Amino acid sequence: MSRSRRASALALFALTSLAPAVVTAQPLVRPVHPRLFMVADGRRGISPATMVARCEASSSPYARACRAAAPPLPLPGTIPYRNVEHPLIALATRYVLYQEPATLAVLREQIAQVGAFVDRGDPSGQHLANVRAVRQLAVAYDWLYAALPMEDRNALEAHLRSYAEWSVTHEPADVFSAEAYAHVATVAIAALALSGASTVSDADVRRYLAYADTRWKTQLLPALAYTRGWWHEGPGWYAGTVLRNAALMAAAWTTATDEDLFAHARTRGDVFGLSIRYLAYALRPDFRFAAFGDSTDAQLSPASQLRPVLDLLAWGTGSPVAQALAAEATRRLPAASDYNGPEIWQQLVFYSPERPATPARDTLPLAAHLGATSEDVVVMRSSWDDADATWVSLSCGDWFSNRQHLEAGSFQIFRRNPLAISTGTFDGFETAHWINWSAQRSIHSNVVTVTRPGELFPNSRMIPMVNDGGQRSIAYAAGGRRTLDEYRNNLTSGAQFETGGITAFEASRFHDYAACDSTRAYNSVAYASAGNAPKVREVTRQLVFLRPELVVVFDRVESTDPSYLKRFVLHGPARPLFPSLDTFTIDGREGRLLGRRLLPTSGTQGLVEGFRVDGMDFAPLVMGSEARGAMVEDQSTAPEAREYFLHLLEVGQAGRSTLPASSLVEEGGRVGVRVVDPDGSRSYTVLFARTGMTTGEIRVTDRNGAPLYQGTLGAGGTFYAPVTDAGVGPLPADAGVDAGAAMDGSVAMDGGMGGEPVGCTCRVGTTEGGGAGAARWGGWLLGAAVVAVGRRRQRG
Repeated sequence: MSRSRRASALALFALTSLAPAVVTAQPLVRPVHPRLFMVADGRRGISPATMVARCEASSSPYARACRAAAPPLPLPGTIPYRNVEHPLIALATRYVLYQEPATLAVLREQIAQVGAFVDRGDPSGQHLANVRAVRQLAVAYDWLYAALPMEDRNALEAHLRSYAEWSVTHEPADVFSAEAYAHVATVAIAALALSGASTVSDADVRRYLAYADTRWKTQLLPALAYTRGWWHEGPGWYAGTVLRNAALMAAAWTTATDEDLFAHARTRGDVFGLSIRYLAYALRPDFRFAAFGDSTDAQLSPASQLRPVLDLLAWGTGSPVAQALAAEATRRLPAASDYNGPEIWQQLVFYSPERPATPARDTLPLAAHLGATSEDVVVMRSSWDDADATWVSLSCGDWFSNRQHLEAGSFQIFRRNPLAISTGTFDGFETAHWINWSAQRSIHSNVVTVTRPGELFPNSRMIPMVNDGGQRSIAYAAGGRRTLDEYRNNLTSGAQFETGGITAFEASRFHDYAACDSTRAYNSVAYASAGNAPKVREVTRQLVFLRPELVVVFDRVESTDPSYLKRFVLHGPARPLFPSLDTFTIDGREGRLLGRRLLPTSGTQGLVEGFRVDGMDFAPLVMGSEARGAMVEDQSTAPEAREYFLHLLEVGQAGRSTLPASSLVEEGGRVGVRVVDPDGSRSYTVLFARTGMTTGEIRVTDRNGAPLYQGTLGAGGTFYAPVTDAGVGPLPADAGVDAGAAMDGSVAMDGGMGGEPVGCTCRVGTTEGGGAGAARWGGWLLGAAVVAVGRRRQRG
């Protein structure tokens, strides 16, 4: 990008979604109870009378919620509602519905169980525990205010005040951590409940409100907006902690005050709208979250965490996609697992069957660039029909926070089951497995390794380090993330969080394409960590998805010393088979990944099983359901300073034994593959530039050789009218229309297919595609003003 264009883009960027808000006045808290989520007059949320009516109606869509949210009272002296996250909310719901005096007696016992703030000596766990306690203490206090004896009311006020006081003086030092959003919700919800309390001064309440208001609007909301619809800790952490707490806080603020925080967020990057889109794409076709970050098996399952947050988002944003996806969650998850028992109170409060559910998730583009210029993840699908869909992702963003894994340039592939995966699992923070395999080493992922003898990979625990040849260690304990500004100042200086970026993205009729520059993720000529010398000059990856089942991966790797061994690494869920010297097969339960190495032409294949690296084994202390696998390693037999890896992958069904006909193609300074579609209907020629910009060309012909498409990768091309291929219908109206994706100006030949949008977010080197894509559904897709901004920093 030119200096002037970069400056103008950043100026626009500063004036829109990420400019810190100026908090000028505190919101007016309604002087009524209830006001949290449910409102006495029903003006912003449902009233208690509406909740009662929903449960009294015959054949009510809330019948299950009415039963589960207010379970029968326990026997005297027993612990109520074991394994329930918010027993006080369950008791409060029961009292609203049935007005049983005995409920208040049980409530008093449970208030004592929850208790006031107690310092656990664990700041991270403390924030996550605090918000759960405050959430239920505040709801019980607010919903039952008029019915509570003064003694119980005073106890609740004292408890809430104790959590708020500790929290305002113990701020998490990382705006990109889940704890930060639990923390701000703790203060905000406590303050909203305590407004007008008899035992807490108005000055203290105003102080809590001012703190939460400022923290959210000037620090956390800009940080969320900066991530632009992806989250580095993974979709499980996001749905279950980050988004849940942010949205519940926004809902409480919206019902309790004169300010709608959902409406405010729409003007500051539309973080809640983009969150819906994130969840839609992060779900694999098996309706399980894709594995990113420090996620456990429980977090990768949408059960008990997806439906609640979607009901809340549909309430706050009016999104039909959220409404439809919530209903899909109930259909596809095991029976009664969409909500965790009494937590279904949220459905009683936030869900409405009258809310529109169209357009739904299956109207979204098949490919999307999420977190553009920050998190930088591309997701590609063959269809929204999940029974046999192929799902592909390429992650190439910067480093943000401790739960994020080093994997810039890694891809994942799913069809019927995981086929190209990241191995390992979260077995605890700073374990040997976490440091030397799953989190602080890139060897767990599908990247390129470059081994420089003697390279150092230090960690804060001084655990013996190993040389996996991968990406440089990040000083995850060194701070630099207290605010968004501090983080951005540490991208290419200080802590050096810049690790890569998507340099081009294109979604078209026959293919999806993404290019990734991950050079700075390694000890490179751009930056080398303390004690290390640069080992690479360039590491780039280009990935082309030829729907529905072919993937082409091209890597350019240049080392500072030709003797440094370079490897292409691919992990699968099972031990691969090697039918020949340049092919491999990875079996899943129902799917199969067939691979062929086209470059280097003279190379070897290796196999590594388990979690072995540098002669040591780093098996996790606990094994996740998708943690175990084996690794294919391809390398050249004649190392050079600049090497290329070119692989053709077919994502087929179990039992498929041969790859489609393919051949290596070299044209001038370009190299690539010519491959026939498995059904024989089309032939693809995909070429990549060996040097210079990460660009290339794609040509598509029908079975008779007649041209169907020709274009520059990442910049669009020409569609030709179909001649003999009766299976080629009109271009879908939404093909590749990504979040703010630029149109590529495709030209139709002989009519019939022109004028249709083909998404192209083109940032190849310093060249950009122009134009702006239309935002859909009330602007919850990113605006072109954000996506059209070129890569914010030049490599090196």
